[in-house]
Amino acid sequence: MNTQHSPKAEILVERLDDIPLLISLPQLIGLGGLIDEVIPRHGSQLGLSIVQLVVGWTAYILSEADHRKVAVEDWATEHQSILSELLGVSLRRTDFTDDRLGQVSTYLSKDLRCGKPSRPSFGQIASMCTSCPHNESD
Repeated sequence: MNTQHSPKAEILVERLDDIPLLISLPQLIGLGGLIDEVIPRHGSQLGLSIVQLVVGWTAYILSEADHRKVAVEDWATEHQSILSELLGVSLRRTDFTDDRLGQVSTYLSKDLRCGKPSRPSFGQIASMCTSCPHNESD
């Protein structure tokens, strides 16, 4: 009689919900290339790139209907396996801290030509909307 036990397999159960869709859409439309053109990666920066942080953070906001930065770290830890797979990197606990997301928010809010915060005027927004080909009337 054979009494040897084979090693037990570890099964990880993780809810996917809408995360694969929310991560893949920005990748499909080339959001990463646009952000990389405007915000280059700092040479000494560790962990996720700005693009990966934006994509992950946006997925959190849309999936959870919650814009708070402080809650993203726990969400990312809960979904570490799927996020690592979809973003193509091994996720670290410190990648989605509120401090790191605050830095991303600062990068995205600046006019990179002069380094000052930039907010479009109502006129700029209106002209963007009226120049959109989807808004042309028949």
